[in-house]
Amino acid sequence: MRRPDRACYRKSGVPSLRVQRVALRRIQDTSLRRGVTGSLFGYGTIRINVAGGWGIGFTSIDAPKAVQSLLRARLDDTAPLPGTLDQWVAIRDELRRLRTVVERHEGGVFERQRPGD
Repeated sequence: MRRPDRACYRKSGVPSLRVQRVALRRIQDTSLRRGVTGSLFGYGTIRINVAGGWGIGFTSIDAPKAVQSLLRARLDDTAPLPGTLDQWVAIRDELRRLRTVVERHEGGVFERQRPGD
């Protein structure tokens, strides 16, 4: 099963559309800036800081704190592990059995079987 694209997009321009894409896994931090008029009228700029030194800015965003909170929630969202608990317990048990075999082998408990034995 393929995961949906987890990215942040910024589209700009009318005659020629420009699209900037940043994968959520590359986002290091977000910042919010509001001037006096932004504080009075409820808008501001959100800056997304990305690994690699550049970022994306969203200017004149309505309710910027809510948008920033939503973005941070997506960044903190940990995807669940695939499989069920029973499957992971079975994998753990199998790895324990393999470890026991390897440790016994390293201790010289096993003798090599010769072809035909």
